[in-house]
Amino acid sequence: MKPQGLLVHAESMARHFSADADLALPERPRIPPEVLVLPFDEDGLLFVGTKQTQLLRGRSARDLLPRLILHLTGGSTVEEIVSRFPGLASGTIRNAVALLYSRGLLEDGCPPPAAADLQDVDSFLGRFVDVTRANRNRREALDRLQASTVFVGGSDEAADLMQRQLAGSGIGRLGHVRDAEGDLRGCSLLVAVATREADDLTSSLEQARQQGVWALHVRAAQDVVQIGPLLMPGQVCCYRCMREIHDLPHGDADPDLVSFWLGMAALEAFLVLSRVGHPHLHNGFELYERTRHGIVPQHRYVVGMPGCSRCGLGGPPLDPKTPAFLSWLFHSSLSMPPHELRSPREHQHHYDASNIALTLEVDEPYYGAPVVALPTARLLDGPLPWSEVESQRREIDLEDLATLLWYAAGYQKIEDGALRRIAPTAGGLGSPELFVIAHRVRGLPEGLYRYHSPRHVLERLRDSSLPVLQAALGIATALPPCTIVGTGALGKLRSKYQNFSYRLVNLDAGVALGYLHDVAAALGLQVREYSNVHDKAIAEAISLPTAGNRYVPTFAIGLGGEDPRAQETFTALGPQVLDGVIDAAGPPPSQRRMRSDRQENRSVTAARGEATPTLSTFGSVLLTRRSVRAYTMQPITPAILQRFTTLAVDICRKRIDSDGASVHVRPWLALRVPSGALGAGVYQIDVERPDDLVLRLGGFSRDDMERCLVQKSLSCAPAMIFITGDFGSALAERGSRGYRELLLQAGAVVSRSLLVATAHGLGACASAGLIEASFRPLANIDRYRDCPLVVLTAGYPAES
Repeated sequence: MKPQGLLVHAESMARHFSADADLALPERPRIPPEVLVLPFDEDGLLFVGTKQTQLLRGRSARDLLPRLILHLTGGSTVEEIVSRFPGLASGTIRNAVALLYSRGLLEDGCPPPAAADLQDVDSFLGRFVDVTRANRNRREALDRLQASTVFVGGSDEAADLMQRQLAGSGIGRLGHVRDAEGDLRGCSLLVAVATREADDLTSSLEQARQQGVWALHVRAAQDVVQIGPLLMPGQVCCYRCMREIHDLPHGDADPDLVSFWLGMAALEAFLVLSRVGHPHLHNGFELYERTRHGIVPQHRYVVGMPGCSRCGLGGPPLDPKTPAFLSWLFHSSLSMPPHELRSPREHQHHYDASNIALTLEVDEPYYGAPVVALPTARLLDGPLPWSEVESQRREIDLEDLATLLWYAAGYQKIEDGALRRIAPTAGGLGSPELFVIAHRVRGLPEGLYRYHSPRHVLERLRDSSLPVLQAALGIATALPPCTIVGTGALGKLRSKYQNFSYRLVNLDAGVALGYLHDVAAALGLQVREYSNVHDKAIAEAISLPTAGNRYVPTFAIGLGGEDPRAQETFTALGPQVLDGVIDAAGPPPSQRRMRSDRQENRSVTAARGEATPTLSTFGSVLLTRRSVRAYTMQPITPAILQRFTTLAVDICRKRIDSDGASVHVRPWLALRVPSGALGAGVYQIDVERPDDLVLRLGGFSRDDMERCLVQKSLSCAPAMIFITGDFGSALAERGSRGYRELLLQAGAVVSRSLLVATAHGLGACASAGLIEASFRPLANIDRYRDCPLVVLTAGYPAES
């Protein structure tokens, strides 16, 4: 079932470039002259000299590419180059250029030669300019350097040595911090260096913070060297918070190695200023420890501490030694770099051969497991489930179960027999997988089953042990007729998204969970969530392969009424739920945050009229939904905006009412195109009265929207819905589990918002690639009690 080989064809890559607004070919493509091109076997060309060695194969690789390379000098447009190959099909040259560019082998234009003393720097920039795509060519990167002013702070000896390491790198102005005479505001970067244990960098780093200047922290000790973090005032972490989390290295620097270590730090400063290196110091630092086995490198993360006025975070302080703090630190470690460090190249990774292969992978069956065929899912031709309240059925049959599973995790056949996952998932990887505990499902023997979504069948695993399952679910009541356990393919997501996969696997689970809630409502089924699930116990109970965290449990939901003959008890077998539950209405009034003192907030009431859906049946909404990334500038009517806000809050209440997690998420509306009484701006949605919106920022431009998103193309949307979570309440209420519950809750809001958009003729696209540091000042939030988690763009689809 897995695709053969990791190949990307030129035609396929060109198709991606034409369909994705975030991708654009260079106007005048040029292969850097530093790149070495070598023949490889009978049908290959090897390109050496950029970040990664590239091998291109095929008949055209040895026939067309050597002739094409002669024309890729940066002096001709793609159309001009096409005209020089009249015997080829019109798209052949463009396809080849797209493939070369996708492999990091092209820059745009032919910049004039650099000065003689900067030719080595110019050559380096040319070879690595495509690593981030923040620059079109080497000259743009060099111009960034020459426009930079760098001051070095620390002892005279350390500062002089650091300046020598930075000299000759193309930096326009380089000097000691004392030369600034207390005014750093024209400084691009302060490099604060300590080479002795007694060196104190607090004063210079605090001065940089107060004046809004970036500062690179460097400390070289006897056996440990710390390079970073890059302290960006008001964004991730201040120097004081870093020291609360991590001890500073002890001892004076080894005189034989100090020049080497400061050279490493100089390289980091060079990469930050030129933007040719991936950002990795905005929320962490590199630690090098000398041991008897050699030098051991580590990457350590930093985060602002709750209650720190320098970091702008509210809430009570967290003990750095607690699991709750580790959850906060983990979240911060996954945060996107600030807009100023954004790497357009990151989006390109969707089109790497290995990642394309991942999207084509289909879950394999449990070989040897008895198969139970499922009936075709119901069309759900009734009204939208949030439009009216129906009676709650206590019983469930096999057709009900098939309908729930198919819409939440199944596939729809589309053109040419291809399969499309009905519920959206990050990267199209389809991470959610569902297991079924059948207790009293009409037409299905009791037991434990796995839903194999590509075949729409159940695979029987074994009989289920009710006491074991009750303990794993954290309950002492009788099981309902059917329980669905959600799991996530963390290993698959990690192959593409690394550590960010944990956030995505739980957001995906929240979307699937939201679909289950709404489909169950359409079927009239009772629903109960289990918020005290023991992860290890439930994984063992359903035989989940968890080695290496390949799969992880995400949620459990009961369907149908409990057996009325069973005597009910409320003594939980799982972890106890704390008193003082915080529901979707938010924390008690005494704990609510003061409104912004930066501006006077204004409450606006959205239109009260009902918005008439363009799709009248729930099934048509589920099957019509698509992720839309191109929009018109037509305003969204106030009545539809009101439906978004009301129903987004409604899904949170529904989860809580069904015994789900009692943590708090909040949707926000960022409106670029005015609608009725709602002008452009950022609005806080009052979860107690969703019709009422609190204006937090007047005016909201496309540039503002672009600064908040990793995918620039999504900024063409007229509106965005941000979902934030109260991290402080989540951790206080649920401990480290609260982070996962926040993500599940946010995913459920996304699922409902996507369906509401589709029902009213809108397009929408969810993205976890939001830049928290940009959204924070726009909404005037503290990023801890209103922590941005995911964003949804919405608008009327543009014609393709």
